[in-house]
Amino acid sequence: MKIWIIFFFSAAIQLSFGQKVEIAFRIPEKDLIPEGITYNPSTKTFYVSSISKRKIVSVDEQVRIKDFISSGQDGIGEVLGLKVAEGKLWACNNLTGDSSKQRQWSMSMIWKTES
Repeated sequence: MKIWIIFFFSAAIQLSFGQKVEIAFRIPEKDLIPEGITYNPSTKTFYVSSISKRKIVSVDEQVRIKDFISSGQDGIGEVLGLKVAEGKLWACNNLTGDSSKQRQWSMSMIWKTES
C-alpha cells in the first residue's frame, strides 16, 4: 500500500513539472511588488495590485500596461486582494499613518469601481 501512495505522489509531481509554462506579460516597474491579481474576461483585462506603490495596474489584451488607479489616488492605501464580479473591480486595501499625537493608525477598506 505504501508503495502505491508514493508512486501516485511522484507521478503527480512529474505531471506538474512536465507542463509547459508561458509568461503572459511583464510589468517593467521593478519596485511594484505585486500582491493581488484578477482577470475580467469580458474586457480581457488583468488587474494587478501593489502594496508598495499603493495602486492598481491594468494590462489589456494587447499588453498595454497603465495605472488603473494611480499611487494614492482617492486615498487608496496598500492594495491587497482583487476580484472582478459582475463588471466591477473589488479591491481590499489598508491605509496606515501617523496622527498628530504620534500614534500609528490603520484603516482597512473595500473599494468598488467599474472594471
